[in-house]
Amino acid sequence: MTRPVRTRPPPCSDALWEAAAAVLDALRKPEVCGPNMVAFLIGSSACKLFCDHVLPYSPNYRAPNDIDVVVCTHLAQEEVKEQLAAAQENIHLVPSKTPGMNYRVLRYGSKGTVGPNGGYSKLIKIDVLVATRTLGIPSIPAHRVYWIAGRWPVAPLEFLILLRLQGWDDHKHSPLEHHREKMMTDVGDLAGHLVPFVLKAWDGLSEGGTSLWAEAKSYLADEFIAKSHVRAEAFVRDHPWARSDWERLG
Repeated sequence: MTRPVRTRPPPCSDALWEAAAAVLDALRKPEVCGPNMVAFLIGSSACKLFCDHVLPYSPNYRAPNDIDVVVCTHLAQEEVKEQLAAAQENIHLVPSKTPGMNYRVLRYGSKGTVGPNGGYSKLIKIDVLVATRTLGIPSIPAHRVYWIAGRWPVAPLEFLILLRLQGWDDHKHSPLEHHREKMMTDVGDLAGHLVPFVLKAWDGLSEGGTSLWAEAKSYLADEFIAKSHVRAEAFVRDHPWARSDWERLG
């Protein structure tokens, strides 16, 4: 993708982007994940950056509430989380609030968020996902990461769309009600923002007018592509009004 991007700062919570910058900066330290680590934003923060800075026809996208970052590394996910918390004083490992879960999750809280009793009054959620077959997230080489405003590494647009599709599928089949409730947010992201506006902008975003599927197949694992096709077919079965847009993606 070669379209030049605007360089204004992301127009939403300063604290959220402060958290994103802190996590990305910490991940770049060789002692955290090693010298060959690749990291990039996905989820609502990446969608926000694309919609505000890159897609020329996109309306205002909702402000993200958390940070999702994929890390391509040889380390295990829990080890990456521990290394991040050790490398940055405002990144904290806290117990998960999900009933029955005993793992710890990452939260970001700067000194300005310390509450009256010394605790943090507001913590920003940070989801760190190590690219593995188990999670269904393939690794990508560093040169495939798309940089916005020279500051924000994000998943390439076709990869971001397919990851949002995977998120929708995961939420749909989750046994947890609060996960299933996120499905309509996924639908809105895909059908209301990313897909229709990519169709309008694709000639400027993709070299030589390559389709989404052809571009994705050029560097993403065959297994991920095959599962993405199945998910796309399930999506348009559930939302037939979106079929024509998905067909136009190639």
